[in-house]
Amino acid sequence: MRRASRTPPSWAAWLLALCVVVTPALAFFQFFQQHEKGSPRTESAPETPVCHDYVCPVSGTCVSQAIDCPCPTPSDTKCLYGDWYYCQAGTSCRFA
Repeated sequence: MRRASRTPPSWAAWLLALCVVVTPALAFFQFFQQHEKGSPRTESAPETPVCHDYVCPVSGTCVSQAIDCPCPTPSDTKCLYGDWYYCQAGTSCRFA
């Protein structure tokens, strides 16, 4: 008894090979075309002012020295302690 071999026609094999090669290539080029057209990196973003002195870590305010940074809440009082400061709730400075 003779086995019948099932081989796809040559056009089907070529079509399959074409799909396997062309599909990733098209996706690759389409990916880069999209990024060139509307990439957020290439669009002009509003410029943020540059601080040349000191940026306060909590408020992000630009001041000339760290001691000039505001307290986190307006009701706090800035109290000096040596050559630094701390923010105290209320109006009087007490070192605990």
